[in-house]
Amino acid sequence: MKFFIRRFFLVILFCSASLIEAKESKISKQKQWENVSNSINLHGYCEIGGGAENKDLAIALTLMGIPTASVCGGHLDLEPYCPKINIVPAETEKARKFGARADTFQIKIDEQEKRIKELYPELSWRERYSQPEMKGLTALYKKYHNFIAKAERERLPTWERLYSLLNAFYEDRSVEYDVRLVVSLVGGALTNTGAVAQSFRTEEERAQKLEAYKAEMKAFEAFVKKRVFSKK
Repeated sequence: MKFFIRRFFLVILFCSASLIEAKESKISKQKQWENVSNSINLHGYCEIGGGAENKDLAIALTLMGIPTASVCGGHLDLEPYCPKINIVPAETEKARKFGARADTFQIKIDEQEKRIKELYPELSWRERYSQPEMKGLTALYKKYHNFIAKAERERLPTWERLYSLLNAFYEDRSVEYDVRLVVSLVGGALTNTGAVAQSFRTEEERAQKLEAYKAEMKAFEAFVKKRVFSKK
């Protein structure tokens, strides 16, 4: 009998400790949320204040290790015509060094291009490719792109974290293709697939799509926030 009583009290103690730990974790996450929230300047994120709509998503992504640089909720009368969050991976020391090396080769490329242009002013750029000086320039291009690739590889973990979140979000979710969220190659922005077509739609069509696009961003926001507060 004593064994079962002792075991019962151990279970109670374990459950109490777990509840206290969960409560402390929640308080800690809430404090982190407040700290990030206070550090985000919405006027810096969207010049006319539209970033307020997606502020919570920007905070949640930051807490998931995905830093954001700018946020916009989308507009009807000026671009962007859809919600957009620009992602800027945190710079590592290696990325900075690789970027600096790339910059030195960019300077050399500019100097060499200027020299070739001066040597063959009558030739088109395509025709200059057959000139011997182009060999040295091609070598500089390769070195430049090599260091750029190395710098980008250092930023890859941020993109992989975002891809993982999007994969999980769409695992059991079905929406129209143009409504789905994607990471654009230009500028690294999280936006809707159909964003590229918004400029060519009528105002009525644009308004309908904008509402659908905003709703999808909000759904993703709720999903990421849940991940933040459930993450240990």
